[in-house]
Amino acid sequence: GPDDAVRHVGDLGNLDAGENGQAQYQRVDTVISFSGMNNIIGRAIIVHAGTDDLTSQPTG
Repeated sequence: GPDDAVRHVGDLGNLDAGENGQAQYQRVDTVISFSGMNNIIGRAIIVHAGTDDLTSQPTG
């Protein structure tokens, strides 16, 4: 998960949507950056409907 000592940059944890289907997420992250090697500028955020299986690569 996002607080593990070893994780991939894009592991931001899970969202829980309320009954209205909306979710909110706020995080201060020490791995993600707007510059350098872990730069996220120009990248996408993917939100999956299902629960993370903690094994497969979510983008294929």
